[in-house]
Amino acid sequence: MKLTLVLLIAALLVFLGFVGSAYALPGDPAISPLGYAEGASVPASEEGIKVSYSCSTYRISEEVEEGEEVEEGEEEPPPVIITSFGSAENYGVIFSTANALGKEGRLVTAGFGEAGTAEAEAIKGTPNCTSELELPSAPNPAALYQGKVYWQAFRECEGCKTGYETGPVRSFVVVPTDEEAELTYEHQVYGGYLTKIGFAGDAGLKGAQVALQRWTGSAWETIAAEPGNAFGENTFYVKLGAGHKLLRPLVLGTPGAELGLEAKAKTVRKAKSGFPTGVQTGEWLNAAKEERKEFPVRFHVTANGTMLRGLKLPAEAICKGPVAALNQTIEAQVSVKEARIAPNGTVVAHFITTGATPAVVSLNGSFFDGRFSGLITSSFLGNCLGFREFEAVAAPKQT
Repeated sequence: MKLTLVLLIAALLVFLGFVGSAYALPGDPAISPLGYAEGASVPASEEGIKVSYSCSTYRISEEVEEGEEVEEGEEEPPPVIITSFGSAENYGVIFSTANALGKEGRLVTAGFGEAGTAEAEAIKGTPNCTSELELPSAPNPAALYQGKVYWQAFRECEGCKTGYETGPVRSFVVVPTDEEAELTYEHQVYGGYLTKIGFAGDAGLKGAQVALQRWTGSAWETIAAEPGNAFGENTFYVKLGAGHKLLRPLVLGTPGAELGLEAKAKTVRKAKSGFPTGVQTGEWLNAAKEERKEFPVRFHVTANGTMLRGLKLPAEAICKGPVAALNQTIEAQVSVKEARIAPNGTVVAHFITTGATPAVVSLNGSFFDGRFSGLITSSFLGNCLGFREFEAVAAPKQT
């Protein structure tokens, strides 16, 4: 009789909902999305996009454990209810590009592969969690990702029919972004002279092209383009006509993905051709006399101080191997046939050499107060980069 009574109590508890999932247990808080409003625009980021939601402690299941048998005449102890609790470790989020539910009641993972299922990370001191979506970085960089993303928080549930309890489906729209991206000009730019224009932003742009565009008065015209890189930096070498110029960077991906960034104006000065610069003509040598034999620098200044010619010098080059331990350091000879000297003494050269080992060579420097300070770089063989900073002075006059 006593055993029958215990079984009847257990059956009643099951009927009332004490056994089963969190979904069936009264009093457990539901999963609530937080943060982004439905359909909000969210900037693309290679650091990931985080969503937040409530992730309170909840009851995964409850079971009735029968009490010990008692002697006739003794009181029957009440049944023991054993509760299993879930916490932040049992939560997660599904991200998808499709608003479709699978058999489990969760979103189907579409568009993001394994990255579409994200674990929960508790927000310290709150009953809430975050989960992060890692945007794909190929074939386009994450900064160029664009499209609607659906997300749904869930939690494990032993007694549920599907094994999960889910929250509502929400969505946001990812828009291409490269924060803090800007162009940088040389302090003084002269019309008709080669000038260096830098580009830098927060986002890595490997897999994309970065174009430099000029506003023509009615449309944007591309005047230079370089492959994007993981550092989000590019250097363009261009000639601009005198006058007020408006330029912008444009990031291009495939198929048809693009991101136009903030334009920046620059006034380009008009320069008289052949106007004397005040730079001493003749031969120039390494400024450090004791280094002239081991680390020579030699070039000539001609044409009334307006032309640098015949620069030759050795430069250290690092050739990258399959791993860092296999990198090699070699010495490369670098030369610049000629480069114009701007009215303010700056020198910019950028060209591709021909021959057995073609190289991309760049020279950036300036003459000031009887001294030339320069940086020369040379990239070749696809994995070698040579560079050298140097200073030169006019060779002493022969008496």
